[in-house]
Amino acid sequence: MFSLPFVKPQLQFVKRTRRRWADFDIVKFEDELAATELMTTDSTDVNFLFQLYDTTLRSLLDKHAPERTVNRRLRSQTPWYDTECLLMKRKVRRLETVYYRRRLPICYRQSRNEVVHYNCLLRTKQQSFWGSRVREADGNPRKLWKTLSNLLTPAAQPVHHFTAQDFSVKFKNKVDSIRASTAGAPTPTPPTA
Repeated sequence: MFSLPFVKPQLQFVKRTRRRWADFDIVKFEDELAATELMTTDSTDVNFLFQLYDTTLRSLLDKHAPERTVNRRLRSQTPWYDTECLLMKRKVRRLETVYYRRRLPICYRQSRNEVVHYNCLLRTKQQSFWGSRVREADGNPRKLWKTLSNLLTPAAQPVHHFTAQDFSVKFKNKVDSIRASTAGAPTPTPPTA
């Protein structure tokens, strides 16, 4: 297989700490909370009560919804992506999950309809954002040009230059390695018709 000497931009990840809320059982949590010293203490010392509150809730949360560290891929931010877009995306993902679990035609239609609405929302948000940016720059050619440049030119990725000589060397080495690996093989014969 042939490969060009391009270096693919490295993905960037960030570590985040999350709790496992999916397995959280509120009834067990409330039962254990009711049996703690926090619920039975008669102390009026604010510092003691705050410390007790903090340690009790942390220990119960660590037991019922333990923390875990996850790696999240950093993605380029879009300035027009707001809370409404996020909530719509969550709704789409939830409906897709329902469809994948149940495999019913009605679930499929609901999820597809929400995907269409979500894509329309994104397109509308993007158009209104860039439209307002262009209108804000009205009368200021420098600002207008910068806005249009940002709109028409995607964020520059690091460019990895290679020369024709680099390409030639890579190609020659690949051909030589294929020839060396097939040197002892019999000559292929074309099929006869």
